[in-house]
Amino acid sequence: MVANIPRVGMRMVKTALAVAICFFLYVLRGEEGVPIFSTIAAIICMQPYAENSIQVSINRIIGTLLGAVFALLVLYLIQYIPYQVRILRYLVISFAVIPVMYVTVLLKRTGASALAGIVLLSVCLSNVGIHRWRGQSIVLLKRLSGFWFLWGSIICICHGKGQRTISL
Repeated sequence: MVANIPRVGMRMVKTALAVAICFFLYVLRGEEGVPIFSTIAAIICMQPYAENSIQVSINRIIGTLLGAVFALLVLYLIQYIPYQVRILRYLVISFAVIPVMYVTVLLKRTGASALAGIVLLSVCLSNVGIHRWRGQSIVLLKRLSGFWFLWGSIICICHGKGQRTISL
């Protein structure tokens, strides 16, 4: 009796190629940073159809940018709160989640809300006792490079496969 085993689909192949591109870019950048962020983005953003992948990627970019901008503002503000009063710093960070998520609602990109909050928290909490808030903008731009190359790879892989034109 032969088992009915499903075959490997094109989505899996495209996802593997997008992850490989992320690793390739990591090596090209001199193995600077942590490739886990761009590779996770590649897996999360890859959808069965190009249009879905593009929309998820756009939401991810918007969420990352908004979270980063708000995190930089929060880090700037909390530097004036003495470190000994950490609970106040944490309260400021906690309530900063409201405006960053609200902006995604105003932009009609609610799919970016969760990531905007996650980026805000991850940047702020990894730097709550540090006064290096300016350097975070460079780190965040490097993380975004994975999204841009993922987006390009999706378009290249799907080009000529009979899929509809992608509109942003």
